[in-house]
Amino acid sequence: MVGRQVLALVIGVRVPARQQGKGACRLRKEVVGIAIVRRMDSCVFCSLPAVRQRFIVATRLSAAFPTNIPIVPGHTILIPRRHIARWDELTPAEQADLEALRQRICAALRHAFGAEGFNFAWNEGKVAGQSIPHLHLHVLPRKQGDTGVWQYEPRRFLYRPGSRAPSPEEELQEVAALIRAHLPPQRE
Repeated sequence: MVGRQVLALVIGVRVPARQQGKGACRLRKEVVGIAIVRRMDSCVFCSLPAVRQRFIVATRLSAAFPTNIPIVPGHTILIPRRHIARWDELTPAEQADLEALRQRICAALRHAFGAEGFNFAWNEGKVAGQSIPHLHLHVLPRKQGDTGVWQYEPRRFLYRPGSRAPSPEEELQEVAALIRAHLPPQRE
């Protein structure tokens, strides 16, 4: 469900105008701008406290946290902090920040989970399988013999066969702490 868009009038105050003969100032209020504001109260990444509580790391522009229905242990989600749906809506600074965060998370996952390789994926648009309209990159640490799918057919490689019940919140917090403990220092 996409957040509602709200039309907001920005009311500003212009230079005071003198009222004739009275010596007092009268302020003129005028509409000085119109903005479209997206409300993100329906986005789980923006509004759920449980997501923020399991942040592994967060910068001014991006954040990483374990997904609540992991395909393999350590399955991590990276998001821009700003609510956008598509990669091409990112600013160059947000792209660079997400890439730096991806590198840090991968380094931590190599140490924390013995990752030998990674699957990276994001779905863009409802027809492509994007169920949450907030851009998010899946980072799946892979190693020989893990439970993830080994087929590389794009419509199937992300989905583990069988039932996938949500992980208990306590387990997700433990995963976040484990990865956090293995994060390399942030490069400036």
